[in-house]
Amino acid sequence: MVAHLAAQNLTLGYHTEPVIADVQLEVAGGSLVAIIGRNGAGKSTLVKGLAGLLSPLAGQVHVLGQPLSAMVPKERAKKIAVLPQTLRFLSGMTVTEFVTQGRYVHRPSWHSMSAKDEAAVAASLATSELEDLTDRALDELSGGERQRALFARALAQETDILLVDEPTAALDGRHQLWAFKKLSDLAQSGCAVVVVTHDLNLASQFAERIVLLEDGRVCAAGRPKDVLQPENLQGLMGDSFLSGSHFACGASEDRPWIIPWWHEGKK
Repeated sequence: MVAHLAAQNLTLGYHTEPVIADVQLEVAGGSLVAIIGRNGAGKSTLVKGLAGLLSPLAGQVHVLGQPLSAMVPKERAKKIAVLPQTLRFLSGMTVTEFVTQGRYVHRPSWHSMSAKDEAAVAASLATSELEDLTDRALDELSGGERQRALFARALAQETDILLVDEPTAALDGRHQLWAFKKLSDLAQSGCAVVVVTHDLNLASQFAERIVLLEDGRVCAAGRPKDVLQPENLQGLMGDSFLSGSHFACGASEDRPWIIPWWHEGKK
């Protein structure tokens, strides 16, 4: 079976300076893969490369068996939705207007919304718990509400692949769990989901696989219980953590948990 998203020997950078080197990655439909690593490890750069927003210095990306480099922007947008940390919007733009932008790739320029477009927008607003905010301007919303609007816009795009960069940064604890549960549900519906996150516990709980980046290279990849081991966590957090595992109800295997914890004597 052809992977929804595949990177072979992918090297990415700016000008001629590599930030990501020789990355191998395959993401099947129906799976959620979490990308973790320290600040500056190259996580956001990897997302840009997988989305076609940054041309490789070497290697290539394939989407459903097709070279990403051969796709025009609108064709890419029909296959890949990107949920960034922030996105520019026009002052005064309402939530509905913003989410509706996700449908532009599915209709010819200047054509009005079809019944299918309107249904997709309505479903995305409902899934993102934004029904009561549809007529509110985005610049009047809290950071967490805007993040949910970003989520709704990506859902409305209805793509095979979703790339997500730090989806929980502006969310409270309940909505952090909500966001990852929604991403997990989306993966289970057949989408290939890649999430960049600093939250190791959410990655552990919801991801099928975790990829750990260090200095622009993959230093560990696999199931949460295999990647989130003390020897890998030391490279990420030093010795300042506590860890264990929890066998959640309904889970097929135990999942690690990690708590940042300052130890006396550490500097």
